[in-house]
Amino acid sequence: MTDRSGFMLIEVLISVLIISASIVTISAGMKMFFQYKQRQENYQNLYITVLSLKDEIENMKLKNVKSLKDRLNGFNYTVSVTPIRRLRNYIYTYNEAEETSGNKGGYDISLYKVKVNLNKGNFRKDIEFYITQYNK
Repeated sequence: MTDRSGFMLIEVLISVLIISASIVTISAGMKMFFQYKQRQENYQNLYITVLSLKDEIENMKLKNVKSLKDRLNGFNYTVSVTPIRRLRNYIYTYNEAEETSGNKGGYDISLYKVKVNLNKGNFRKDIEFYITQYNK
């Protein structure tokens, strides 16, 4: 009989090395998975928050609003509203004797630029959109 104890030790060391490399790879993969999952949840919450804010802002009279600052769904937000343009609705007349055509209607049409800054911890996002409002 031959002595195989040295060969057995090398086999055990190689198997321990393979198992430890597998554990390190799996744990790194799990860590990345949870980071991406957290990021995806943050973007989902961000999307819901922005839609809620947009609905809330559209229902306000933006003529009187310059900025807002508050907290919603765990996000701190700052909203700044800038008026871009304001016109009256256009009226066209067929009478050639009178020149009453033009922006002389009964409604004010206003265009506003809305900037929203959201942050939650290290997660920050700036969003910009436009809102048109009609006033009589």
